Amino acid sequence: MMMGAGAGDPSFLGDLIAAGIGGSNLHHCLDAGALASAPSGGQKWDDLTANAINFDAGFDETSETQDPPLNGTPGGLSATEYWSLDGADHFTKDSVNDAFLNALHHNNSKFAWADWVYVPASFPDTMLWSTGNAPSGREGAYSGFSGTSKQAIEIHSASATAFNKFGDTAIKVNAWNFCAAALDEAGGAVSFMYLGNADGNGYNPASAANTWDGAFTSPGTLDGSILQLGTRRNMDQELPATSRMGFHAMWNGGTLPTKTQFDTFYNSSKTRWGL
Repeated sequence: MMMGAGAGDPSFLGDLIAAGIGGSNLHHCLDAGALASAPSGGQKWDDLTANAINFDAGFDETSETQDPPLNGTPGGLSATEYWSLDGADHFTKDSVNDAFLNALHHNNSKFAWADWVYVPASFPDTMLWSTGNAPSGREGAYSGFSGTSKQAIEIHSASATAFNKFGDTAIKVNAWNFCAAALDEAGGAVSFMYLGNADGNGYNPASAANTWDGAFTSPGTLDGSILQLGTRRNMDQELPATSRMGFHAMWNGGTLPTKTQFDTFYNSSKTRWGL
């Protein structure tokens, strides 16, 4: 099998644990190649942590046209296990947000996230995940890619953009990319984006700065919308056709992952994709 390994667990959760970022502030961890996370049937993408932050394919657990199909053999832990997206597919958290997810866009927010994603050669602005609505009442947090293939982070209040940041380096298209970030709204110049693919790995600077101030301007106070992957609420800016998702994780406050820890995780997990 082509896979990473860590702490006796061959899933990506094991790799996180081995990198020192699989502890108590790991909010959820989804692995398309692990049977416990992506079981046969293709209707669920379940959390490998004890927090049970689970997701339904499409809008709910029923069969829908918005359900991404699971490629490969459930539990195969190889390069052929991933979710295929067709431009109208996504995942929806299977229960209401907890307080952490509802407050990603609030003052003093502190969180991190990471994804293994494959995107085609041409695509418009698109979302990896979001807790915001579209096209109006957009209060929430978003992460995805600009129309020029740059990593993007956006925070919205109900009426305005409270924060945005774009990576200087474009992702590699028609290829697997490890896209991650750590955002500390009140931490000063400590926030950063990370990018890893066949061209290399490390900080993805924003305006030539490896780390930057993540302070929001007049952030909102309302609850975010339910967390979705591959879309913004109301099926807006969905990951385009032929995209693939293999891994998604988030961290809730505490000591967020460092660049060095993302290096370690990238170097162990990339073998899953033959990198």
